[in-house]
Amino acid sequence: MEQTVDQTLAMNELLASLRRVKNNPQPLCLIKPTIDFVLGGKNCLTYRYILLTALTAKATNESIDILSLQAGDASDGAYDARSLCSRVVYKFQKDFLDDVLDGSNEDPLVNNPGRHLRLSKENKSAGGDPKKALYMLCDNLPQIADSQSARECLDYFITECLLIAQTKREKAIAFSAAIVAADVFSTRDFMDSLLDKNYGGLALLLVANSLFSVTYPERDGYKVIPHPVNQSGASSSQMSDLDIYNPDGSPRLAIELKDKPFTEVEVQKAAKTAYECGAPSMLFIAGRSSSLTDEVYRYFNDAKADYQEKGMVIGVITIDALLDYFFTTQYDFDAPFIFSLLEETMVKVHATPEAMSWVYQRIETL
Repeated sequence: MEQTVDQTLAMNELLASLRRVKNNPQPLCLIKPTIDFVLGGKNCLTYRYILLTALTAKATNESIDILSLQAGDASDGAYDARSLCSRVVYKFQKDFLDDVLDGSNEDPLVNNPGRHLRLSKENKSAGGDPKKALYMLCDNLPQIADSQSARECLDYFITECLLIAQTKREKAIAFSAAIVAADVFSTRDFMDSLLDKNYGGLALLLVANSLFSVTYPERDGYKVIPHPVNQSGASSSQMSDLDIYNPDGSPRLAIELKDKPFTEVEVQKAAKTAYECGAPSMLFIAGRSSSLTDEVYRYFNDAKADYQEKGMVIGVITIDALLDYFFTTQYDFDAPFIFSLLEETMVKVHATPEAMSWVYQRIETL
């Protein structure tokens, strides 16, 4: 039998929980280890929304099946979790929890983990933390049998979210204070250190995006668009790893980044993609782990010759040569802007917690 969850009552439950924990934080609950893991797990964003939605629903209507995700679920307590999440839970976390769950998608359960009829260990899930989160939810959510238990778990979840939000604010304050002291020399030192860390190509992307965002400023109408590493071609409009557009919206430059050795197939594929997207020019940037041997230069020379006939210019440069050029020609740039941009970009390209932690710690030493 399908159940309904009154959205007004659900929002009241969330607000009541928030009021309770602001006065008396909830230190424990029935499924504390599960909540801790889902909140801290890597790539578990959709499961965080699933968990908060399930707790909200159970606190509002005790008759719902806490594992249900859609009204079409065959269980007696089936309900529409996606609607409750997008119309109530999403808005609540964005407005009252400092967007601690990430408000970039207004319909969080549209993603694959939320598209199943119900939570089940048979559901398709990415390995690692997401799969572990799914299994923990399936095993432990059924322990919450009534609204009172759900409220206690909801209080704990929100308590933890408030702590995360507070830490986030404190980091932002420390970050803002640190970057005020940045200058051309400390910025160069920072980028040198970051490039040595690599982080699977992320460091190269962050550095290149910063340099080109100064060269092609947004205030002049240009758009510099970085894409998550190791997801080339994820969008049909993506030209390369780092796309630059003119003020009129036309493509200006496609930039392919590689912090490991280039292969002939990769060079040809990247050039073909950029050309088909209308890029007039393409620059390959080799990171510190990418060796530009005579054979690799042959790959680029072949591509240059092929695409010269088609009207697209191709070039190649090492990241260190690019750094030298940038810092000797743009030495009067706004250093704090570079670091603000870096922080924003890490969110856009889904930087790993390890990389973000290093960046914040290193910046605090400026």
